[in-house]
Amino acid sequence: GVVAERKGKILGLNFLDERNLIRAVGPTCVDLPYQGSGVGKKLMEAVISRAHDSPGIRLVQEAFNIEAVSLYTKLGFELKEPLVLIRGKPKSTVHNSDIEIRPLKNGDLKYCAELSQKVIGYERQRELQDSIRFLAPYVLLKKSQIKAYTSATDYWMGNHGVGETEEDLKGLILGIGLLVEKPLSFLLPLKNTRLFRWCLSEGFKVVKSLFLMSKGDYQESNGGYYPSVCG
Repeated sequence: GVVAERKGKILGLNFLDERNLIRAVGPTCVDLPYQGSGVGKKLMEAVISRAHDSPGIRLVQEAFNIEAVSLYTKLGFELKEPLVLIRGKPKSTVHNSDIEIRPLKNGDLKYCAELSQKVIGYERQRELQDSIRFLAPYVLLKKSQIKAYTSATDYWMGNHGVGETEEDLKGLILGIGLLVEKPLSFLLPLKNTRLFRWCLSEGFKVVKSLFLMSKGDYQESNGGYYPSVCG
């Protein structure tokens, strides 16, 4: 974390998540009287410099904040995914007996890392270790093999999901819906129209729009995927 300070007064702050090979920016905050004065730019330059040895940096920004989107674009970030935050419980209550849904365990981390590497191009093992400690991650298994996982259920900022196929990810969402009481919440890439349409048909509601932006390496998902604020 870094702060912007002038004469002992904190003007803003910024963070860089370094748990993954691909770094993640945020949250970024600037005190209201100092917004538009260059403080945000200096905070971003500080974390970009810190991430100089990483192949890529990502951030998620709410779509309404056009000034921030403009700043990130000037600093070299590119819009990769328009997102929507969706929340709800799936309507379907039929569970496929060929699959198993259970909480993610430490012994699953290696296999989740391999799945993530295959689908999105990099593993997120250290992030998942924290999910086991603080959140509620789940896995979907077919014939004892992990085919999908999600890092949380109702905490969308820390919730990313990976499936070997889109159907595996759907099966995971349906299975978790039967196991937990709270509504599920996650960020859904709008370019995946099929998955978005399916979520709407299952009763999920759109809460707000966001953008996933990236600087450096970025690989389109090769399977089922939804990002957290860490990309």
